[in-house]
Amino acid sequence: MPEFPGVVFEPHAQQRMQRGVNQIVDVVRPTLGPCPRIVAVEHTFRSKTPEMLDSAGLISRRIIQLADRGADMGAMLLRNVLWRVQEAAGDGTATAAVLFQAVYSRGLTYVAAGGNPLMLRRHLERGLA
Repeated sequence: MPEFPGVVFEPHAQQRMQRGVNQIVDVVRPTLGPCPRIVAVEHTFRSKTPEMLDSAGLISRRIIQLADRGADMGAMLLRNVLWRVQEAAGDGTATAAVLFQAVYSRGLTYVAAGGNPLMLRRHLERGLA
């Protein structure tokens, strides 16, 4: 396979995207539950003061950017999902993040084992309807 700078193919692209999803969920997970904890996210561009994260809804504002571009794509995918949940329901973004991570991880495992990704999508859409 020829080398193209900046182009990543399977399975490396999936692994990098999963790494980004995992990093965002690791930040969001402590805010979940009856006794949520506050997470501080350090800004590297605008200001030196950290932003306090008391709900996953702030993640949807795109305050987190990852250094690895492949991982950041996975993080952007999850941030888009969280933004949609925030707009539609106003709450539940931390739960949605943890569920997304589980479904995404299991979906990659299923496809890597030879499963049909289109059938997986069809079943997920049927389950959400």
